[in-house]
Amino acid sequence: MAVLWKLPVIFVVENNQWAIGMAHHRSSSVPEIYKKASAFGLPSIEVDGMDVLAVHNVAKEAVARARSGEGPTLIEALTYRFRGHSLADPDELRSSQEKRFWIVRDPIQRLKKHILDNN
Repeated sequence: MAVLWKLPVIFVVENNQWAIGMAHHRSSSVPEIYKKASAFGLPSIEVDGMDVLAVHNVAKEAVARARSGEGPTLIEALTYRFRGHSLADPDELRSSQEKRFWIVRDPIQRLKKHILDNN
């Protein structure tokens, strides 16, 4: 209905790569969630959720679409969950290598570096 009525809505999917104890890519034949929006005629985009500025730019475009009467947008932000699902999750399913790959992309540290470098 949001597409049909051109509602000014922005849907944000924070894809942290994991669904409790299963890697997301193992649970779907089409792991890119944003691609599923096309079945509804819903404009969508995937963005690096670990890049604050990239998310800002994509969101700004979606807001402009909504405000101009073009309707909704779905944004899939690819990010990462640094810890287990809950306090009861010992976080033993993810490899140290996988965690190291993502920790160097910490969005807070990246934004801090950007701010300091571009002061």
